[in-house]
Amino acid sequence: MVFAGMVALVLFSSFVLGYVWIRSEYDQFSRQSAEIRQDFLENQKVLLSSETRRSVDNMRFMANRTESVLKDNIRNRTEEALSIAWNIYRKFGSDRPEAEVRKMIREALRPIRYSDGRGYFFIVSIDGVEVLYPVFPESEGKDVTDLQDERGNFVIREEIKVVREHGEGFVTGYWKKPGQETSEASPKISFVKLFEPFDWYIGTGEYLDDVEAAIQKDALDLASSVRFGVKGDKRLFVRTFEGEDLVDGRQAREDASRLLGDDPASRERIIEEQINAAKQKPEGIFVEFLVPEKGEHVSSENLTFVMAVPEWGWVVGSGVLTDEIEEMITAGGERLREKVIRRFIQISLMVLF
Repeated sequence: MVFAGMVALVLFSSFVLGYVWIRSEYDQFSRQSAEIRQDFLENQKVLLSSETRRSVDNMRFMANRTESVLKDNIRNRTEEALSIAWNIYRKFGSDRPEAEVRKMIREALRPIRYSDGRGYFFIVSIDGVEVLYPVFPESEGKDVTDLQDERGNFVIREEIKVVREHGEGFVTGYWKKPGQETSEASPKISFVKLFEPFDWYIGTGEYLDDVEAAIQKDALDLASSVRFGVKGDKRLFVRTFEGEDLVDGRQAREDASRLLGDDPASRERIIEEQINAAKQKPEGIFVEFLVPEKGEHVSSENLTFVMAVPEWGWVVGSGVLTDEIEEMITAGGERLREKVIRRFIQISLMVLF
């Protein structure tokens, strides 16, 4: 009887100690889970904001340099055209008739194109006669000093003035782009430079919005190539203020649609919230929302960081599903459960044998 009582006491004590140990393990796991969850969120916030800021800073830098990039390009192109003209003049100017040399220069520049065929060279005499205008050759040989842009500016007169006073310079005109006659006039910046032997000036120009579009394409190509995160599965998204997707930034995994869900109405609402938040705080803001459940999946929390690029009317950001950490914690709970079961079996065997 005494032995049985001792055995019962030992068993009871073992189970009490086992319970205390198990409870301690689970309490510790709960505390660690809370710390892991908080650390995960903080790390994700740093990761999302730093990658988004880096991309937006680059976009803003590129946007602010649009005009300077245009001017550098057309200045360099004009210098190339002048180099061609001078080479022809130095080689043939002394032993060929002047009219022939003029024609040689004109025809050498006529077919040259750049910037995907948009750019070309023109020549105007210092007294306002069109010498070369390859996109509208019918104007060649005619006086164009009275030519006005869409705002009534006498652009040729301004070019002549710049060349007479400074030898070279930039002039801005406002024109309706070919094929877009119903649209508003676009600013076109030209660079002109004097060619002294024939009292000509040679120049070229580019529409500001064409250069901006090319720069935007480069910016989008760069943004679409960005990968970050431990698995390299996080990407940026870029949208217009109107909600048009420019770069698909959903995570590259099989269930990527969970970032925004597949319900059109819900997606539209979420995107609108992100855009409005970015427009109100262009410097950056975190937006949290629930992604509606899909099939067997429960609703998931999405943490997104968004910034605005007002210069281009864009919103840039990246997001993460916070259930990623819950999956990690659940896996940790499973490991703890297995550990507890093994420990319980060990204690039971020690007590019984």
